[in-house]
This record gives sequence, structure tokens and C-alpha cells, in this order.
Amino acid sequence: MLIYLKHGYPGLNANEKVSRLSNIIIIIIIILILILIIIIIIIIIIIIIIIIIIIIIIVIVIIVIIIIIISSSSSSSSISIITII
Repeated sequence: MLIYLKHGYPGLNANEKVSRLSNIIIIIIIILILILIIIIIIIIIIIIIIIIIIIIIIVIVIIVIIIIIISSSSSSSSISIITII
């Protein structure tokens, strides 16, 4: 009866309790670090996608500006460029 009151359940002394608690804390910390790494990777992927979208929009705007400049200078060449695109 004294063993149950002292240790909670048999087979575990105080050092083993501390060891088990520290193992649980270490596992929780590792899980939190993994979740943080996953969140950082997701944020980086979102930033890369946004940058790619911005680059595509800039390229499209530049192509449209070039087409407008060409069409204003000569109408016959602009028709061929528009049909190619």
C-alpha cells in the first residue's frame, strides 16, 4: 500500500517518472517544431506562387504594350502578330 501511495503505480520510481515526463515533453516539442516547419514551407510555396503569377502578369502586360506599339506603327504587321498569338 505504501508503494502505491509513494509512486502512484508499481514499477516506476521517481527518476522513471521524470524520465517519462521529459520524454513526453521532448515529443511535444518535436511535433511543434515539425508543425512550424510545415507552416514555413507552405508560406514559402505561397510566396513563390504569388511571385510566379506577378511575373506572368508583367510578361503579359509587356507583350500587350509591344503589340500596341507595333500596331500603332504599322497595321499590317500587327495583324500577323495577333494571329500568331
